[in-house]
Amino acid sequence: MLFKKLKINGVTLKNRIVVSPMCQYSAKKGCPTDWHFTHLSKLVNSGASMLMIESTAVENNGKISHNDLCLNNDKQEKKFKELKDREIKIGQTLQEKYGDGNIDLETGEFVSN
Repeated sequence: MLFKKLKINGVTLKNRIVVSPMCQYSAKKGCPTDWHFTHLSKLVNSGASMLMIESTAVENNGKISHNDLCLNNDKQEKKFKELKDREIKIGQTLQEKYGDGNIDLETGEFVSN
């Protein structure tokens, strides 16, 4: 059952393994750091079909701690985009190598099978 495909709102996951969000308390001024890039890269390589990043505040006063992620200015948006692009690139490389992924290699978007 764990390795059977699962369809959620038009997106088909190759298995039912999902990495839940984990608060890392490693952000600097709300931006993802090298820690996030390394940690999430390892999780992308884990074989799970879905990966959720930690909670992200949309205002500074919404953060749980001073080291939480936040997405309310251009610098933070740029770092999040870098993080997303890197993780998609890793996912694309895995899909090219092993196949059966959920990422369109042309657009980097998730697709349903």
